[in-house]
Amino acid sequence: MDLLFFLVVLATSVWVLVDAKKLNIKKGQAKGLANMGPWSWFVVCLVLWVIAFPYYLYKRPSLKRLNENSDQNNVLDEEEKPKGGLWGKISLGFIACIAILFLVLSLGTQGIPMCNEAHAKDMVMEAINNSPKAKTYNIEALELYEVEEQEFNEEGNSRICSATAYLNNGNKKVEYVFEQTEDGTVWVEVTGF
Repeated sequence: MDLLFFLVVLATSVWVLVDAKKLNIKKGQAKGLANMGPWSWFVVCLVLWVIAFPYYLYKRPSLKRLNENSDQNNVLDEEEKPKGGLWGKISLGFIACIAILFLVLSLGTQGIPMCNEAHAKDMVMEAINNSPKAKTYNIEALELYEVEEQEFNEEGNSRICSATAYLNNGNKKVEYVFEQTEDGTVWVEVTGF
């Protein structure tokens, strides 16, 4: 999920760079926050995407209009409202919804990791590797695959998952439970290996 979000940010920031160059946007054409050249827009969009990308879409019609009338040497005032900015407003709403969706999905539920998150897999493999059985029989968990969520209990703050554990002595189907205590600590219990 994080990789997808990063790719969206990178792709839209590159689009801003290409678009700003195509529109011949230059520093000094606008006043206030929009007073940037193409590379500045790119960097700001890359670093502050949630704010900068919708702002670029909002300001784009005004900046485009300035360059269409470049023989008049206009400078856009910060207070000037862009005309024809309907697409910018629609895009702003769309980007805001996507950003909120990514934020909600990246937070997980109740602080309990999703079954297939890298951190969750690491916790499970560490629990297997540190168990008395693993130490006695020299068992080592190398990877988890075919991970599935079996049940989620919001009231009990627990999530039950299953996976196939690739161990140094073969593959085993395991089940694991994540539970969150009242102080926010998440622990895992693994069975079946």
